[in-house]
Parts: sequence; structure tokens; C-alpha cells
Amino acid sequence: MPIDPAIIAFHKALPQYAPTALIPLPFTDNILKLNHVLVKAETNRFGLPAFKILGASWATHTAIVQRLNLASSSSVSDVIHALRTSGAPPFAVMCATEGNHGRAVARMARTLGIPATIYLSDRADQVVHERLWEEGATIVDVAGDYDAAVAQAFEDSKVQNGLLIQDMAFPGYDDIPKFIVDGYSTIFVEVAEQLLNLHINGTTQPDIVIVPVGVGSLAESVVRYYRITSPSTRIISVKPDVANCLEQSLRIGRLNTIETGRTIMAGLNCATPSSSAWEVLKDGIHMTISVSDAEAHTAVQAMHGAGIRAGPCGAASLAALHRICSSADSRQKAGIDENTVVVLLCTEGERPYEIL
Repeated sequence: MPIDPAIIAFHKALPQYAPTALIPLPFTDNILKLNHVLVKAETNRFGLPAFKILGASWATHTAIVQRLNLASSSSVSDVIHALRTSGAPPFAVMCATEGNHGRAVARMARTLGIPATIYLSDRADQVVHERLWEEGATIVDVAGDYDAAVAQAFEDSKVQNGLLIQDMAFPGYDDIPKFIVDGYSTIFVEVAEQLLNLHINGTTQPDIVIVPVGVGSLAESVVRYYRITSPSTRIISVKPDVANCLEQSLRIGRLNTIETGRTIMAGLNCATPSSSAWEVLKDGIHMTISVSDAEAHTAVQAMHGAGIRAGPCGAASLAALHRICSSADSRQKAGIDENTVVVLLCTEGERPYEIL
């Protein structure tokens, strides 16, 4: 992924932009025997409790610029003006979601003054519905899992002249997921600047990044970024143990769909990796970890104790680190010693959930 300065410039021009914090965890030297564990806390990004708005905003903006044949340098104000005056047929942005991506797409639609239609699987809880209603979205409930919701959103977008802003690539649909992956790169530009200011081992790049994985778009962005800026950085993925589709795909050497169960890590509960992510992750992931709900819940409590208001998807990265550090073999495989600089991507802010 060539680092496109236009992306972070776009995000910095949006109202409420501020880098999210990179927070050293105070307890890891005793418990994990590590001196440098830092959490990139994506618990409040543009007023939303997840990183997803970075990809959704850039992808929605870029896709509409292309749809309306605007200049690539167009600002958000330019897009809003064009939507009002171009005479183009009206359209809605559409996507399927387990929660945070759909909310981010709906927020961007509201910013631009266009409707949003969001598709939810039958596993989405009432809180997800309420948050989407608050953003003004129209909700379509699908009798099936996340993959079924994606398929329905894709088919309806073709029939209804909708603009599908989906963070999962699949055959026949890969341009917009790439825009989403590109949008996430702002996170890692910020991390480099923050590590420089923290003066840790004189580095601007981490030795290890642990990333929670749903369909894998964020992990794809991580791998693409560090391949260019720091090829020695090791990328470790974490999935719920009931939805470890990436681990199973890696094991058999091809993209694979699995049957998933229920989990408090709802945003990671995806049965199939994104096809574009798979092409990057199959050679770019150093190690995969799956964690239980109990482990994720314990990690939530630990992060709360450190003042980081994480949800279970966000805390999954800490749960994975605990899993790795509990075994000498895993520590060795990960290449961890007491001076390793580990960045945990905390992808979700606090939310209500029930231990299943």
C-alpha cells in the first residue's frame, strides 16, 4: 500500500478529527514480562466508538466522487454541493454490518445528506438496531448470518441503484473494499508519529502488531502498510474461537467459509474472510490466535482497569497477547522478549454485552 497523503489530509479536514491515543499499559511488565505494550485506543473516532469511520468515510467519499465524475481533489463540501445540484438520480448508500461498520456508513450518509440502508443478520441485537436508528438509517433484517446479509445488500444495491459500501470483497466486488482498506492507513501514520514522541527504543515502528479480525479488512491494511514502512514488523491476528475462519483458511491453504457460533465479539463474528484480504493475509500474517468469550471479557476488565473503555472486540488483542505469553513456545514463535514493542489495536469502545 503506497502511503497516500491525501487520505490522512481528508480525515484531518473532517470535523472532530483528532488522533486516537496510543496508551502504554502499566501492568504488563509484571504479568506478561513485557516492558513496552501500547494500546491504540480506537474507542472514540469522530464521536463513534470504533475505527470503522476511517474506512467508511474515505470509501463513501471516493465512491461518490467517482459516481458523479467529480475531480479526485473534491472536498466533502464539494460532494455535498454536487449531490444537491448535479441532477443525478437519487441513491442510498447500503451495507451489511454486525454493528460498527454500518453505523459509520450511516453517519457518513447523514453528513452528506443522503439516505442509508443497513442490512443486519439475525444475530444483531437491539442495541445495534437502536444505534442505527439514531443515525437515521433504514434497517433491513435478514433471516441469516452476516454472509447472508452481505449477499442481500449486494443484490438489492443492484436492483435499487444503491451504492454498496461494504468492507468485504468478493468476486465482482472489490474496488470499494480497497478504498476502505486504504482509509484505515491513517491509524498507522498516527502510530508512527506517536511512537516517535514516546522515545521507545528509538523506534517509530512496532515489533509486533496484534489486530482483531472480522472479515480481515483492517488486518489487510495493517499488512499492506507495514510491508512498506517496516517489513520486520510481525502481524498477529486474533479471532473468536467460534469464528476462526482465517485460521482455518490458512490451515487448508485456501479461502474457506465456516459455520460460526454466538460470541460477545460480535464485530468479529464473520464466517468468510474478505477475498482481497485473503490474498494479502495468506502470506502476511505471522501468527493467528483464537480466544474465547471468557478470555475477551477478562481482557475488557483489564483494559477498563487501565482506563481504556474497550468493548470485547477491542480487548481481543490483549486477550491474544495473554494467550501468547502464557506459553514459552508461543512467545518464541511470536518472537517476543521483554524489550519487544507490541502495539495492540483496540478496535471498539465500551458497549453492553451479555456473557454467553
